[in-house]
Amino acid sequence: REGTPRAAGGLCAVPRDIARVGRIVAAGGGGVVPDWFVQDLIHNGNVQTWSRGDFVESYPQGRYRSYWYDTGIDDDVRCGIGIHGQLLYVDLARDLVIVVLSSWSDPDPSTGHDDNQRMARAIAHALS
Repeated sequence: REGTPRAAGGLCAVPRDIARVGRIVAAGGGGVVPDWFVQDLIHNGNVQTWSRGDFVESYPQGRYRSYWYDTGIDDDVRCGIGIHGQLLYVDLARDLVIVVLSSWSDPDPSTGHDDNQRMARAIAHALS
């Protein structure tokens, strides 16, 4: 109403397309994005900076880089985490991508995120 732009987080996509983003990461860029970018998001991020943040209780060994989370639970797993229960789980070692869609009424209940990631991790380990 004031003529100023508004930017907010979010991605509107169907599960297949979200999984394709995960496949790009799992494939090291897959010729779609530069390999260096994927390697940066996989290997960088600062544990010390994370330790001073709001989510350290959920992921004590976590890191964050380029909109991707390393929860510190499995070395080769990176996640895209949405505030209303969405999860893009990329298990690099197992070459597996899992997409979880949700529409929680309240954003970011840590137990819900933990449950989603435990489910994805259980599926990944059961399939390997």
